Amino acid sequence: MDAETSKLLGFTVTVWVVNIVGFILLLAMLRAWLWRPIRGVVEGRAQRIAEQLRGAEDRLAEAERLRQEARKYREAQETEAARQRDQILSQAQREAEELCQKAREEARQIRRQGRVDAEMLKIEALQATKAKVAGVAGEMARKLLAGVLDEDRHQAVLDAALSDLDRLVREEERG
Repeated sequence: MDAETSKLLGFTVTVWVVNIVGFILLLAMLRAWLWRPIRGVVEGRAQRIAEQLRGAEDRLAEAERLRQEARKYREAQETEAARQRDQILSQAQREAEELCQKAREEARQIRRQGRVDAEMLKIEALQATKAKVAGVAGEMARKLLAGVLDEDRHQAVLDAALSDLDRLVREEERG
Protein backbone atom coordinates (compact mmCIF):
# COMPACT_ATOMS: atom_id res chain seq x y z
CA MET A 1 0.00 0.00 0.00
CA ASP A 2 1.25 3.37 -0.64
CA ALA A 3 1.51 6.12 2.01
CA GLU A 4 -1.45 8.05 0.82
CA THR A 5 -3.83 5.05 0.85
CA SER A 6 -2.51 4.09 4.25
CA LYS A 7 -3.21 7.57 5.56
CA LEU A 8 -6.69 7.50 4.13
CA LEU A 9 -7.45 4.23 5.77
CA GLY A 10 -5.60 5.28 8.89
CA PHE A 11 -3.11 2.44 8.78
CA THR A 12 0.40 3.17 9.71
CA VAL A 13 3.20 0.93 10.83
CA THR A 14 2.69 2.10 14.38
CA VAL A 15 -1.01 1.22 14.21
CA TRP A 16 -0.11 -2.11 12.75
CA VAL A 17 2.41 -2.83 15.50
CA VAL A 18 0.03 -1.61 18.20
CA ASN A 19 -2.78 -3.73 16.78
CA ILE A 20 -0.56 -6.83 16.56
CA VAL A 21 0.77 -6.28 20.11
CA GLY A 22 -2.80 -5.67 21.34
CA PHE A 23 -4.00 -8.81 19.62
CA ILE A 24 -1.16 -10.85 21.17
CA LEU A 25 -1.96 -9.36 24.59
CA LEU A 26 -5.65 -10.15 24.05
CA LEU A 27 -4.78 -13.74 23.21
CA ALA A 28 -2.54 -13.97 26.28
CA MET A 29 -5.26 -12.52 28.52
CA LEU A 30 -7.91 -14.79 26.98
CA ARG A 31 -5.64 -17.75 27.52
CA ALA A 32 -4.85 -16.78 31.11
CA TRP A 33 -8.29 -15.71 32.29
CA LEU A 34 -10.80 -17.26 29.96
CA TRP A 35 -9.28 -20.27 28.21
CA ARG A 36 -8.06 -22.03 31.35
CA PRO A 37 -11.40 -21.73 33.21
CA ILE A 38 -13.35 -22.84 30.12
CA ARG A 39 -10.90 -25.65 29.56
CA GLY A 40 -11.20 -26.65 33.27
CA VAL A 41 -15.01 -26.70 33.02
CA VAL A 42 -14.86 -28.75 29.82
CA GLU A 43 -12.29 -31.18 31.25
CA GLY A 44 -14.28 -31.49 34.50
CA ARG A 45 -17.43 -32.23 32.54
CA ALA A 46 -15.51 -34.78 30.44
CA GLN A 47 -14.24 -36.43 33.64
CA ARG A 48 -17.75 -36.55 35.15
CA ILE A 49 -19.09 -38.07 31.94
CA ALA A 50 -16.24 -40.62 31.92
CA GLU A 51 -16.95 -41.46 35.59
CA GLN A 52 -20.65 -41.82 34.86
CA LEU A 53 -19.83 -44.12 31.94
CA ARG A 54 -17.54 -46.22 34.15
CA GLY A 55 -20.27 -46.31 36.80
CA ALA A 56 -22.82 -47.36 34.20
CA GLU A 57 -20.45 -50.04 32.91
CA ASP A 58 -19.86 -51.24 36.48
CA ARG A 59 -23.60 -51.35 37.15
CA LEU A 60 -24.12 -53.16 33.85
CA ALA A 61 -21.42 -55.69 34.76
CA GLU A 62 -22.98 -56.11 38.22
CA ALA A 63 -26.41 -56.59 36.67
CA GLU A 64 -24.97 -59.22 34.30
CA ARG A 65 -23.24 -60.97 37.22
CA LEU A 66 -26.50 -60.95 39.20
CA ARG A 67 -28.40 -62.25 36.16
CA GLN A 68 -25.88 -65.11 35.78
CA GLU A 69 -26.07 -65.79 39.51
CA ALA A 70 -29.88 -65.84 39.37
CA ARG A 71 -29.76 -68.19 36.35
CA LYS A 72 -27.37 -70.55 38.17
CA TYR A 73 -29.55 -70.42 41.30
CA ARG A 74 -32.69 -71.12 39.26
CA GLU A 75 -30.98 -74.03 37.47
CA ALA A 76 -29.79 -75.40 40.82
CA GLN A 77 -33.32 -75.10 42.21
CA GLU A 78 -34.77 -76.82 39.14
CA THR A 79 -32.17 -79.60 39.43
CA GLU A 80 -32.91 -80.02 43.14
CA ALA A 81 -36.66 -80.04 42.49
CA ALA A 82 -36.22 -82.69 39.78
CA ARG A 83 -34.04 -84.78 42.13
CA GLN A 84 -36.59 -84.51 44.93
CA ARG A 85 -39.45 -85.31 42.51
CA ASP A 86 -37.59 -88.41 41.28
CA GLN A 87 -36.79 -89.44 44.85
CA ILE A 88 -40.42 -89.01 45.96
CA LEU A 89 -41.70 -90.93 42.92
CA SER A 90 -39.19 -93.70 43.53
CA GLN A 91 -40.14 -93.90 47.20
CA ALA A 92 -43.86 -93.92 46.35
CA GLN A 93 -43.29 -96.68 43.81
CA ARG A 94 -41.32 -98.75 46.37
CA GLU A 95 -44.05 -98.24 48.96
CA ALA A 96 -46.75 -99.19 46.45
CA GLU A 97 -44.82 -102.34 45.54
CA GLU A 98 -44.37 -103.18 49.23
CA LEU A 99 -48.10 -102.69 49.87
CA CYS A 100 -48.97 -104.91 46.89
CA GLN A 101 -46.52 -107.56 48.10
CA LYS A 102 -47.99 -107.40 51.62
CA ALA A 103 -51.52 -107.67 50.20
CA ARG A 104 -50.51 -110.69 48.10
CA GLU A 105 -48.87 -112.33 51.10
CA GLU A 106 -51.93 -111.66 53.26
CA ALA A 107 -54.17 -113.12 50.54
CA ARG A 108 -51.95 -116.23 50.38
CA GLN A 109 -52.03 -116.49 54.17
CA ILE A 110 -55.83 -116.14 54.20
CA ARG A 111 -56.14 -118.83 51.50
CA ARG A 112 -53.80 -121.14 53.44
CA GLN A 113 -55.68 -120.50 56.65
CA GLY A 114 -58.98 -121.08 54.84
CA ARG A 115 -57.69 -124.42 53.53
CA VAL A 116 -56.48 -125.39 56.99
CA ASP A 117 -59.79 -124.34 58.53
CA ALA A 118 -61.73 -126.25 55.85
CA GLU A 119 -59.57 -129.33 56.42
CA MET A 120 -60.10 -129.05 60.17
CA LEU A 121 -63.86 -128.73 59.71
CA LYS A 122 -63.81 -131.71 57.37
CA ILE A 123 -61.87 -133.77 59.91
CA GLU A 124 -64.18 -132.69 62.73
CA ALA A 125 -67.25 -133.51 60.62
CA LEU A 126 -65.81 -136.90 59.72
CA GLN A 127 -64.99 -137.64 63.34
CA ALA A 128 -68.44 -136.54 64.44
CA THR A 129 -70.02 -138.63 61.73
CA LYS A 130 -67.80 -141.55 62.62
CA ALA A 131 -68.74 -141.23 66.29
CA LYS A 132 -72.45 -141.03 65.48
CA VAL A 133 -72.28 -143.95 63.06
CA ALA A 134 -70.32 -145.97 65.57
CA GLY A 135 -72.80 -145.15 68.30
CA VAL A 136 -75.80 -145.98 66.12
CA ALA A 137 -74.16 -149.12 64.74
CA GLY A 138 -73.17 -150.24 68.19
CA GLU A 139 -76.63 -149.59 69.54
CA MET A 140 -78.23 -151.41 66.63
CA ALA A 141 -75.82 -154.29 66.86
CA ARG A 142 -76.29 -154.58 70.58
CA LYS A 143 -80.04 -154.56 70.25
CA LEU A 144 -79.94 -156.99 67.33
CA LEU A 145 -77.46 -159.36 68.85
CA ALA A 146 -78.50 -159.02 72.42
CA GLY A 147 -80.20 -162.26 72.44
CA VAL A 148 -78.05 -164.11 69.88
CA LEU A 149 -74.43 -163.39 70.88
CA ASP A 150 -72.57 -163.79 74.03
CA GLU A 151 -70.31 -161.03 75.40
CA ASP A 152 -67.06 -162.10 73.59
CA ARG A 153 -68.77 -162.61 70.29
CA HIS A 154 -70.54 -159.28 70.73
CA GLN A 155 -67.15 -157.51 71.26
CA ALA A 156 -65.68 -159.17 68.15
CA VAL A 157 -68.61 -158.04 65.98
CA LEU A 158 -68.26 -154.47 67.33
CA ASP A 159 -64.50 -154.39 66.61
CA ALA A 160 -65.09 -155.66 63.05
CA ALA A 161 -67.80 -153.01 62.48
CA LEU A 162 -65.51 -150.23 63.80
CA SER A 163 -62.65 -151.40 61.52
CA ASP A 164 -64.96 -151.39 58.53
CA LEU A 165 -66.15 -147.92 59.51
CA ASP A 166 -62.54 -146.67 59.83
CA ARG A 167 -61.75 -148.12 56.38
CA LEU A 168 -64.80 -146.41 54.87
CA VAL A 169 -63.90 -143.05 56.43
CA ARG A 170 -60.31 -143.30 55.09
CA GLU A 171 -61.58 -144.11 51.63
CA GLU A 172 -63.96 -141.17 51.78
CA GLU A 173 -61.14 -138.85 52.89
CA ARG A 174 -59.02 -139.95 49.91
CA GLY A 175 -61.75 -139.78 47.36
